[in-house]
Amino acid sequence: MKRKPPNPTWNTRASTYPTFLRFAIPVATVLLAFGIKLQLESLFHLETPYLVFFASIMISAWYGGFKTSLLATVLSTVLIFYFFLHPDHNSFIIHNIKEAIEISIFLIEGILISVLSQFAHNALRKSEIKNIELKRSREHYKLVVDAVKDYAIYTLDPDGYITSWNKGAKRIKGYKAKEIIGKHFSIFYPQERINKKDPWNVLEIAEEKGRFEDEGLRIKKDGSAFWADVVITSLMDDQGKLQGFSQITRDMTKHRELDKRKDEFISIASHELKTPITSIKVFNQIMQKLSLQRKDKEFQHYLNRMEGQIDRLNEIITDLLDVSKIQAGKLEFKKDLFNLNDLTREIVEDIQTTTKKHRIIIEGKSLKKIFGDKDRIGQVLTNFLTNAIKYSPNTDKIVVKIIPQKNRVMVGVQDFGIGISKEHQEKIFERFYRVYTEDEKTFPGLGMGLYISSDIIERHNGKIWVESEKGKGSTFYFTLFYTKT
Repeated sequence: MKRKPPNPTWNTRASTYPTFLRFAIPVATVLLAFGIKLQLESLFHLETPYLVFFASIMISAWYGGFKTSLLATVLSTVLIFYFFLHPDHNSFIIHNIKEAIEISIFLIEGILISVLSQFAHNALRKSEIKNIELKRSREHYKLVVDAVKDYAIYTLDPDGYITSWNKGAKRIKGYKAKEIIGKHFSIFYPQERINKKDPWNVLEIAEEKGRFEDEGLRIKKDGSAFWADVVITSLMDDQGKLQGFSQITRDMTKHRELDKRKDEFISIASHELKTPITSIKVFNQIMQKLSLQRKDKEFQHYLNRMEGQIDRLNEIITDLLDVSKIQAGKLEFKKDLFNLNDLTREIVEDIQTTTKKHRIIIEGKSLKKIFGDKDRIGQVLTNFLTNAIKYSPNTDKIVVKIIPQKNRVMVGVQDFGIGISKEHQEKIFERFYRVYTEDEKTFPGLGMGLYISSDIIERHNGKIWVESEKGKGSTFYFTLFYTKT
């Protein structure tokens, strides 16, 4: 059940006292003020001011609420009117305007004091409630954060010194809270990254962009290293002033080892599959020659289809090998100067033979030769074009754009097909990432081509990205430098 804190009212404090006590307070305090004033006048033989009555009004407002303070104001006014305004007459008759003004001023001042006292009390009460809520919120947050064991969650001040520490952080990094709070978070970085000022650089990026994500080695208390997935978020106040950072760290060592084993398995399996696939292809080609000699057209048709499937399987195996090489950092490149225009024309001519429906158009040309691996860049172009054909089944045109720039060239492949929604565009170049939507379920693929293409372009110091709108098509771009970088 959702509970709400009580809303302060005119009688918030009063509601904590019994009714008789609340109304006894103004009576008692006014009588006390009356006695004090009588004593002061008898001692000093002077007309003392009415400040003692104001004190009774404020006490009544504070402890009894607004109504009791009004009662104290009325009682004080009556006593002043009867006993002190005309000490010689002791009556309720106003003799002149001065007396009327004097008693009116006291009455107004009493009411104002009642109102102001209650406002002050209510403000204090609201502050108390907010402090209680804040304390409960902090306690609840601490309980929730401490309950998380798989993530190290801690906070930093604006300079990077640790200010809080959860149990997950203790489990992952080995430090107790009392050992680590107050120390700089660079203590978790390897020395070579400290020498490069990486801990301070990441805080600058997090402050500027609001968030920073990183993967890499981190150091535990015992000096051992682990592979960490880290997210640093800047903490700003309402005025946008930096108050510190929150950091969440996950130990990814086991996941990384599993990925490594998986990549090793893919690499071994792909190599082992290469030999039987090559043998099957050779046998299929022999059977094709025999079918031609026998002029068996139906048999020839099925053998041709088998040849296509063998080639497709061979492409998948090649992609799997490339993925495993990328993960191991062993993807080979043979870079040299080559003519991008000639390469593009060759790739387009080859791909054009695979589709009768689509017409592939080349627009623009490179003004200079490109320094890079010609075969790998051809692999990227092939991937872009085959994807364009695959994901635009209801259109008949694909455009290859070559756009020369100052020191580099930009290449784009545009289709007019189904397009890619924005939430998928940033992830489309990740390994094995596939977009599964209602209109894409029938398209085959393992999500390796764009991942491989991304690595190839990045290894050429270029950039790769996509511009797309759902239902209107996509344009995949990459850039390459003219000269060696």
